[in-house]
Amino acid sequence: MDVSLRKLERNDAYISYKWRNDPEVFKYTGTVYRNEIFLDTELNWINKVIQNKDEYRCAILVDDVYVGNIYLTGITRTSADYHIFIGNKDYW
Repeated sequence: MDVSLRKLERNDAYISYKWRNDPEVFKYTGTVYRNEIFLDTELNWINKVIQNKDEYRCAILVDDVYVGNIYLTGITRTSADYHIFIGNKDYW
């Protein structure tokens, strides 16, 4: 099993929006979506966050399969907030 990271890409939205609409995937993230997340909403979100200079957002790949995300947000010289989730339930 080969695990790697790469920067989040626009095309990741075609998978990640499905994860955001799965209550089981987001059950433990602390995030609650009151409305369905549509593909165009996810594309806009990814376009926005990949341009943010005080965040570093990566896709987690297992054998070249996109399975989740890992983020550093609120980055300063001395700290950052760490976030990780596996959206592809086949890899839980």
